[in-house]
Amino acid sequence: MRLAIDPTLRDVYPLKTAGTAMTFSFPAHWMMGFALQPRAWVGLVLAPLAALVHLGSLLAILSSR
Repeated sequence: MRLAIDPTLRDVYPLKTAGTAMTFSFPAHWMMGFALQPRAWVGLVLAPLAALVHLGSLLAILSSR
C-alpha cells in the first residue's frame, strides 16, 4: 500500500493509484483449511447466543404464567 500512495509513482501510474482504494484483497490460499473473516466469526457466535437469550426469555415468560 505504501508503494501505491508514493508520490513518485503517482504520476507514472495514475489509474493504479485511483483503483487501489477500490481494491479488495483476499488470501490466495487458506492457512489452516478453514478461514473466516472476523466479521463472519462474530456473526456465527452472536446469532446462536441471541437465539438462546430469546428462547430463555420466552421460557421465563411462559413459566411465570
